[in-house]
Amino acid sequence: MGQLESSVASGDCDSVRKAAHRLKGASASVGGVKIAATARMLETMGATKTLTDADGMMAQLQGLIGEYDRATSFFGKEPE
Repeated sequence: MGQLESSVASGDCDSVRKAAHRLKGASASVGGVKIAATARMLETMGATKTLTDADGMMAQLQGLIGEYDRATSFFGKEPE
């Protein structure tokens, strides 16, 4: 996520494409379907060199990752 954030901030389309591709694969492998779909959109933006709404997509991605973290945090807890 850090690499993707800095790539978007600097406007480095190739790095956005690569970082988004890695995030897409990693999130899809653990069931983060919405995260993977959003990362795919960022990957496409990088590939087409069109980062016009990349900041908005990053905000959406951060929100989705926060939701995923909250949802998965319950799985490792001991019952009270």
